[in-house]
Amino acid sequence: MTGKNQIRIKLVIADDHEIIRLGLRDLLESDKFFNLIEEADNGEDAVELAEYFNPDMVLLDLDMPRMDGCEAGKLIKKFNPNIKVVFYVAEDGTENHRNLEGFDSDGLLSKDLTRDDLVSALHRIAEGEKVNSTHCTKCGKTIYISENVA
Repeated sequence: MTGKNQIRIKLVIADDHEIIRLGLRDLLESDKFFNLIEEADNGEDAVELAEYFNPDMVLLDLDMPRMDGCEAGKLIKKFNPNIKVVFYVAEDGTENHRNLEGFDSDGLLSKDLTRDDLVSALHRIAEGEKVNSTHCTKCGKTIYISENVA
């Protein structure tokens, strides 16, 4: 997906914190690779937007009202297994993190990532890799665990 005929990835973001959505929007709109088509502030709306717009990727927070990100991700994958479901999470070990066990998401990305690391991870996911990241606060490094499935 590189070169002159680069395909733009249609993306929906869902987070209940407006400031996070605004930051993600600014970041992703500055990258010609992404076409941000819509935003949601809860899991139910994220599912509805995915069903209506059929995006290439949905970036989901886990802890949202009306439906958590894990349940929304499962419904989105049920609707269209080709939509890449990526969780964008705080590293706090909440119950929702445990709910992800057994869910085959396309990515699990820490909200502690730098701008460059987040964009790089989303590019890699769009190109077929499964990417999980953890930011190690003790060592100050981002650790990637990825599997190339393309």
